[in-house]
Amino acid sequence: MYSIRSLSTLLALFLATQVQAQEIDANLTLTFSNGQDHGPQNISFTMWDRPNALYASTCFDLADVFGNTSTKHFWDYSVENAQGFSPNATWTAMTYRQLNQTDPKVGRDAARLVKIYMAENCTESSYLTWDGFSCQDAGSYHFMPKGIKSFSVLDRGRYYYEDPGHCWVDAELGQSAASTNFKSCLAAVVGASLAGMLLAL
Repeated sequence: MYSIRSLSTLLALFLATQVQAQEIDANLTLTFSNGQDHGPQNISFTMWDRPNALYASTCFDLADVFGNTSTKHFWDYSVENAQGFSPNATWTAMTYRQLNQTDPKVGRDAARLVKIYMAENCTESSYLTWDGFSCQDAGSYHFMPKGIKSFSVLDRGRYYYEDPGHCWVDAELGQSAASTNFKSCLAAVVGASLAGMLLAL
């Protein structure tokens, strides 16, 4: 029979492991193109942070990120081939890549939720909507004929969590669930079981 102290220690270690796993981060890379040229005119955005809307805006306009690189955002990121950006170009394609350092598995929950907007300032309308991405992905190409003007990046491990229990792959307005997160379900079951054992003693 386990003692209350040993079970309390076990539960504390379990919860600490889950928190630590959420804190470990990996790179997110978004590569934009005009839908025809997949070569030197591609522009890329890479982020290490996991933005929290409580502290600063999580919206990025392509014109600000690539067209005005002297202006730095609150969050840490880097860009590639900013000189290839043109505000007059129509950026109609994106390659999305995001893999966790802890338990990297394509199709499972990623560290961040990314929304791709067809309008500036991460705004939407009945015509210009957004597409959501929050699954781990080794690099997939997505064509968006209405053009890409801005995107937002949110930490899925914080309070702002729109897609619990599954993740998104090119989900317009978040309407499609691409996969089920079995790891989160298992963690919840184990945590509940341990808590139940403590209450039963």
